[in-house]
Amino acid sequence: MPRAYLTHAYDVLSGVTKSFCFGPRLNEIADAAKMIKGFERNSLTLYDRLYFCSKLVLCHFKRKNYFIFRCRKNALPEIPAFIKDKKRKKLEIFYNGRRLFLVKAWNGRANEWSVFITNLPSSWIKHRLIRKLYRLRWEVEISFKELTATTKIEQWHSKFINGILQELFCSFWLINFVKIQMYFRVKQLKNPLQDEYQRPNFKLLFNWVVWNFPKLLQRIPGVLDEMEILIKKSTERRIHEARHYKREIKGPASPYPYNNTRWVP
Repeated sequence: MPRAYLTHAYDVLSGVTKSFCFGPRLNEIADAAKMIKGFERNSLTLYDRLYFCSKLVLCHFKRKNYFIFRCRKNALPEIPAFIKDKKRKKLEIFYNGRRLFLVKAWNGRANEWSVFITNLPSSWIKHRLIRKLYRLRWEVEISFKELTATTKIEQWHSKFINGILQELFCSFWLINFVKIQMYFRVKQLKNPLQDEYQRPNFKLLFNWVVWNFPKLLQRIPGVLDEMEILIKKSTERRIHEARHYKREIKGPASPYPYNNTRWVP
């Protein structure tokens, strides 16, 4: 059976997938470098802890857009002393000759400091603002669940690469279509960084689109009215960081200790 790895760039505000790379080997850094070339200038990209490297930093400076990396404590030699310094929450550094900022914010749920590195303008460098911006990255985790559980993008009906690619592109087209309908039919917040937001039921809407796809292709007048009703009825109020659970791992994957982890038999 074929094996493939997928890296995708996800718009945390609209919910659409902007780009993705698909191949037989896992190389998320190289995939990200390719996708950065298509990102808009002055756009902002949010990264998890494993992505910070000089290659991606250089790509963003060439494209003239911005980034926020969440950093590991040993990612840079300046970070350990920066964490211990109780007075400083912002530190200007030069990384490969380029001006960057280290920012730390207290994560009360994990009971530790989170450290970020960014090239945003100095007027934006406020620890609360950086933390709220990075908080939007949780939408990527939600998208993983939508890809695997709702759309079942990992389940193929072909053993050939062309058939797999057809299913892959079709799945992403359907996902983006549903996300766009949700975006334009739900009242958007003036400030997307506030704690409260609204979200319809993506699984319900995606299944509706799949079952009514022939009608959508025929462009029957009023075919989207039922979808609009479903969006209104399924929209619910949510709060960022309202829930927090310890990570559940069924078995140890490495000999290193796991912090903030609850083992599940």
